[in-house]
Amino acid sequence: MSNLLRPWNNRWLLPQMLCITVDFQEHSEKRPPHTFKRCVSIPILWPGSLSAQIVKEKPHFQFIYLLPLQKLLRFPVSPFKRNIKSKRKIYDSNRMVAMEINAAKGTRTYQVWPGNNVFFCHGRLVSGPDPRGLFLTSVSILISTWIFTIYIANDLQNTNPTLVITICSILTIVVIVNLILVTAIDPGIIPRSTQQSSVEDTDSSNGSRRKEVTINGVQLKLKYCRICRIFRPPRSCHCAICDNCVEKFDHHCPWIGQCIALRNYRFYLAFLITALVFFIYIFAFSCWRIHQRMLESGTGLFGMLRNCPETLALTLFSFAAIWFLGGLAIFHSSLTAINQTAYENFRNRYEGSPNPYDKGIISNITEVLFSPLPPSRVDFRAEAMPRWNVEDEKPPLG
Repeated sequence: MSNLLRPWNNRWLLPQMLCITVDFQEHSEKRPPHTFKRCVSIPILWPGSLSAQIVKEKPHFQFIYLLPLQKLLRFPVSPFKRNIKSKRKIYDSNRMVAMEINAAKGTRTYQVWPGNNVFFCHGRLVSGPDPRGLFLTSVSILISTWIFTIYIANDLQNTNPTLVITICSILTIVVIVNLILVTAIDPGIIPRSTQQSSVEDTDSSNGSRRKEVTINGVQLKLKYCRICRIFRPPRSCHCAICDNCVEKFDHHCPWIGQCIALRNYRFYLAFLITALVFFIYIFAFSCWRIHQRMLESGTGLFGMLRNCPETLALTLFSFAAIWFLGGLAIFHSSLTAINQTAYENFRNRYEGSPNPYDKGIISNITEVLFSPLPPSRVDFRAEAMPRWNVEDEKPPLG
């Protein structure tokens, strides 16, 4: 309890804070119920686990949970500047059904963005909410490079170690750069609407909201997203992990921790191909070193566990990575050739009708990989809108 009363001295640990004013009603035996306001500051960059912990002066602490409680992180808060006029309306003590934020002047969009994304460099970089897959992928690539450089490249016979290490370093840099581009770029997030859709757009027969558009002679239905309050464009989907509608949604990659969609798909495919070449390179030289050691020592494959276990471990890991990355690279290359997303393929979207986006192999590859990168629909560094409405209703996966 003393930790909750202690002032917040480590604000730098939470790069984004939001000040809100909450209305309380206090009941007392000596006087009638009355309402008072309390300014609190809460961290907003912890997707899926945001909580507002309001400390009352007397006689106890009161907790208000704003988002679902799985993996809930609680942070102590303290009074903030009262000249920042922000307001939230909380309609339920356990789950936030609706929220209104009147942002302070100068507040940026990324600071009050209702999705689960994590922002870096003041909104210039956008990443997914879970960095564990990205961390595991990056560490596996860097450790593979380190083992190859220290234990394998310098021990190869009839080769130039400097050239072998240089090629490996170049491949590592290219793979890491593509990984950063996939992770940090806006995948194609669609901005949310602050207004409810008009009544004319509602289909009263079944209660659903749909629109129809015609693309290349094929009629497509646009679904209404209750979270973002928009009719999703064709080929778009609401990602339940990032909590955003994403344009030309392909899938959410757990090994990268980011949505793969319109604006980062080309970098994702480049990452798959370059990572595949990287591990094939390491696997080939690792097998060569194992072969040389077996000839020198006269031992079998199991004897290599004692002579060079690091080389054998890297060979097995590279072999598994080649199968995994090779399967993904072939699958997505085939989808690129027919201009189809993984989400459409899994849902059999064009099973009974032609694909309206298929223009031929050459045109499809040119459109997907070499067309100009469309600008982001959301300027996360722009000044936030005066009001932002959010409904905390998570859609099903897919």
